[in-house]
Amino acid sequence: MPNITFVLDENLLREAKVIAARYETSLNALVRDYFQHLAHSGLGSEGQMDGNLQTLFRYSVGSLTRKETREMLGVDDAHLTQLLRMAGFPPPRSPKAEEDAQVEQALELLR
Repeated sequence: MPNITFVLDENLLREAKVIAARYETSLNALVRDYFQHLAHSGLGSEGQMDGNLQTLFRYSVGSLTRKETREMLGVDDAHLTQLLRMAGFPPPRSPKAEEDAQVEQALELLR
């Protein structure tokens, strides 16, 4: 089986190790299971993934904001969270622009 290498922030690696320990598994198993989930989710071929699943995936990886996703799916926050869990996608990553704005706000407060 081929090996791959990842570059991770130290804090993310530490959190991943905690999750693995909590579920009595390894980091290798977590990554392998996640990749297996992605492969079987229909993301690899456009024809298998409907628009709602694609929207949830784009939200999960930070391509869409929470507001955009709620509007596209016509749901409130509670239902959006439920749909994301049902689809098996991880919690959303903030879009880069949103993260940058939060950093700027924090820096302003510190000045």
